[in-house]
Amino acid sequence: MWISSCARTSRRPVPATGKYFPSRCKCDKNFYGPQCQYKDECSADSDCGVQGKCVEHGGSSLPKKQCYCNFGWFGIGCNKRSPYKTTSLDLSAYAKKELSPDYHIYWRLLEEQKEIEMVLKVNSTSWVGLGWRPRGMTPECRNFPLVRDIGD
Repeated sequence: MWISSCARTSRRPVPATGKYFPSRCKCDKNFYGPQCQYKDECSADSDCGVQGKCVEHGGSSLPKKQCYCNFGWFGIGCNKRSPYKTTSLDLSAYAKKELSPDYHIYWRLLEEQKEIEMVLKVNSTSWVGLGWRPRGMTPECRNFPLVRDIGD
């Protein structure tokens, strides 16, 4: 059975995230896009509880709005208390790469959890992000979220 809603973004049914009206979609709260396929974490500071603030990135990455929690808080709506009590960190157990005089990346492998833990130490007055991609990535992938459908 097909869902005839704004949420149909593939050949398989997905949960509805909006309502379809002739020639347009009315998206549910925090959803947007031609088929209500994108979701922001918040639309106002109140969505982030008393321990967070809703920040609009102003760029092309998704989500466009996210909650930034006060130190010691995390989670949806900044509603979970963090076990960390200080911002100081012993980096002696980490490998280090200096990307520039103001930008250092530290990492260590957590073999038991099969994870990599990373720390960015940056002298900046703005937001900093880190991303990586598979070696075989095509130029099409760099256009996210404006990736063309196959056959277009």
